[in-house]
Order: sequence, then structure tokens, then C-alpha cells
Amino acid sequence: MNVNLSSLVDIQNHNGFSVIRLFGFVDAGTVEHIKPLIKSKVPEACARIVVDLERVEFLDSHGV
Repeated sequence: MNVNLSSLVDIQNHNGFSVIRLFGFVDAGTVEHIKPLIKSKVPEACARIVVDLERVEFLDSHGV
């Protein structure tokens, strides 16, 4: 599956926290692509993460 990650997730790092915005459908097919991106973009020392689901149209148990 060819996935355009910028259409699924946007990650912004700020001083002391990160914001992860998800878009569209978050299911088993997309989580496998999103998870490595989040791990690579969010600093390990990040103590606070905000997850914005406002633009998620569908979220199954894999997305949780």
C-alpha cells in the first residue's frame, strides 16, 4: 500500500510537548505507517503529547 503520510498525520514539536494531528481513517492499514513516523519525530524525552483527533473520520481499535 502506497501511503502519503502527510495526508494522515502532522507532528509539531514544541518546548516541552508535541502535538500529533491525525486525519482521515486510522485503522490497521494506516497505523503500520503512522507508528514509525511518530516514533521518529517525537523526542523520547517528550513528557507531554497532545493527540488531536478533530479531523479523524474513522478510528478503530488499532488506532487507539
